[in-house]
Amino acid sequence: MNTLPKPTLVLKAKHLGPIMQLDAKLSDQKQNLVFARNGSGKSFVSRALRALDVDELPQDQKDNIPERLVSAESKDGQGSFGLYENDICIGGLGLNKNTNVVNLTQPKYIFHVFSEDFVDTHLRNKFDELEGNISHEIIVGKDNADLDGKEAEQKNKGDTYDQELDDLAKLFNEEKEKLQTDFAINRQLGTFKNLNADLYFSDTPYDADEDGNKLNEFLDQYNKFKSRPSDPDLPSDLIFTGLGLASDEIGQVLQKVTSPSSVAEEFKVKINADLDFYKTGLGIYDRNPDECPFCTQDMASVAIEAIERYQSYFNDAEAKEQEKLRGFADQIQEAKRAIQQWETNSLREKDRFDQLKQFFPSFAEKEGGCPR
Repeated sequence: MNTLPKPTLVLKAKHLGPIMQLDAKLSDQKQNLVFARNGSGKSFVSRALRALDVDELPQDQKDNIPERLVSAESKDGQGSFGLYENDICIGGLGLNKNTNVVNLTQPKYIFHVFSEDFVDTHLRNKFDELEGNISHEIIVGKDNADLDGKEAEQKNKGDTYDQELDDLAKLFNEEKEKLQTDFAINRQLGTFKNLNADLYFSDTPYDADEDGNKLNEFLDQYNKFKSRPSDPDLPSDLIFTGLGLASDEIGQVLQKVTSPSSVAEEFKVKINADLDFYKTGLGIYDRNPDECPFCTQDMASVAIEAIERYQSYFNDAEAKEQEKLRGFADQIQEAKRAIQQWETNSLREKDRFDQLKQFFPSFAEKEGGCPR
């Protein structure tokens, strides 16, 4: 059975970079190496081959393929590239730089192009110095190279994280010791013993209250509290039992109009000059009417008449109202003395409060004084 001969592989190009015209046969091997001097157009051939798989090109290369490949010497701005098996095109490009149009002939095969651009993008020499030994690796594939870079980045970040975590724990313990010293905290308290930097990384991490007092403010408050006297004069509650004034009754008496007494004015003046004397005397007379309580003589008609006049005065409406008013006046004077005493006591307790509140910052703005 006769096998058909392999078709001849031909490479054609026109106005492709520095290549004005090319029509060259390649070998029938699966791999062809292209050698040429610098500036001959090898890179343009490799770029054209890579452009056959346009979907794999970076976006910035897709947008300007004609501009990147067509020769500046092309008068009409057109160029072409193609691979042929005999006369059959197995992949090609028709390029128009003026209109930025690419006419693509889909390739029949998959071509692997190991150009300088490919090597720069997809191959990388990796030199790691481990314990003084240098290892040399070639990583094939951009994804693998990126992965290796990410792994190195992850390791560096992990090392940095561990170091920063150690630094945080050290700083936390230093501040914890300072806290214990400043506030004289019992080290054996369970809550204090369990304090560590891990509380920032729990499922419900610690979150400081932004509106809360800062630690140094608490320390100032604590130091003020410690400086208070050991046996201060403490303010005491004041109990105000009231004034005992019959205000309604006083008002009624003051509004009442009383008829003047029928007793002679000279008797009124005499009695009012020593009211208690006459009231007491009449009380004695009621108990012993045979003796005059105002003199040592027997009860003569003159004495009896005087006593009757005294009694008539005290039974008179005017006298009774004056008696009430005198009683109310005494109540008011007693109330004034009670108020003065209350004021004195209040000022004393307020002074004690003001002296003591400076050691309690939470009471600094509070004012002591009498209730309103």
